[in-house]
Amino acid sequence: MIGKRVKRATATATAVAVACAWSAIASAAYIEFTPATSEVFAGDTFGVGITIGGLDESEIVSGFDLTALYDPALLGATGFAFSSLLGVPGLDTLTDTLAGSGSFNVFNLSFLSDEDLFALQGSSVLLGTLQFTALAVGSTILSFAPLFGGDVSGAGCWFTVDCALGIDRLGTALVNVRERVVDVPEPGALGLLLAGLFGLYALRRRYPPPFQAPNQAPL
Repeated sequence: MIGKRVKRATATATAVAVACAWSAIASAAYIEFTPATSEVFAGDTFGVGITIGGLDESEIVSGFDLTALYDPALLGATGFAFSSLLGVPGLDTLTDTLAGSGSFNVFNLSFLSDEDLFALQGSSVLLGTLQFTALAVGSTILSFAPLFGGDVSGAGCWFTVDCALGIDRLGTALVNVRERVVDVPEPGALGLLLAGLFGLYALRRRYPPPFQAPNQAPL
């Protein structure tokens, strides 16, 4: 009798493990930067969104721990604006950021129930917007550091490997930083006329006409 129970428990555990593994393999969820290409000028401040897409009807995002990578010679990360799709930041969630040289880590753990998260989210979830300042002219690729089990959590998860949200692909983005060129407007017709008159006036003051004595009446 005990042997049968052990066999049943082992079979059940194996089935659950296979189901979890198949769920992770079948998942088409991905993480991407939006937009995929940014054209900015040196000195500009701009934002790049981080989105998890490809979620099916049974999947939600309840937390994440991600690190974005970039070229620190061209870009400087200045902050991260968390979205409210995991709850109100600082009220319904625990959030944190950590800036490094060429890296920026963002952490968010929702305290909302799965039902509340299902009501807030759809097949695509904006996690937030990473904010940059363009420092120098050039091109750089934004990418994500490799994920570990539990870095993105789904339904019923508290950052455990067994119920982590399977991510199929990590996206990249291109940022082109250009030099700002200031166009000098061409002078209009009225400006040219006024400049010419001013030049004649200055020339007349610098070289006055020779003195002429008045005509005298004959004696």
